[in-house]
Amino acid sequence: MAKCYTPLTQAGHPLVETDLESTEVTKYAVSSLLETKMTFINEIAALCETVGADARAVAHGMGLDLNASRLCFGCVSFGTADSERGWNPFAPGGGSSRCH
Repeated sequence: MAKCYTPLTQAGHPLVETDLESTEVTKYAVSSLLETKMTFINEIAALCETVGADARAVAHGMGLDLNASRLCFGCVSFGTADSERGWNPFAPGGGSSRCH
């Protein structure tokens, strides 16, 4: 399996070897984290609409804060479409970049 990921590891992405149970829990934890972040940024957008703030400017500012942007844990996984999304609502540009 490690040979399949050679192009990614050569590009600097870590390869984590773990048991199947930990892999499955990690997959669900990452999906839950991303869903929570999407829900959160949607609530922030609703607040912005209420008070007249620019939601994209707020999301951009949040992405510049290292404490907030570090919440995006980068990983490489396989087996589900969810693992390919990697959407980061705190990224500069309002969520158009992948988690790395």
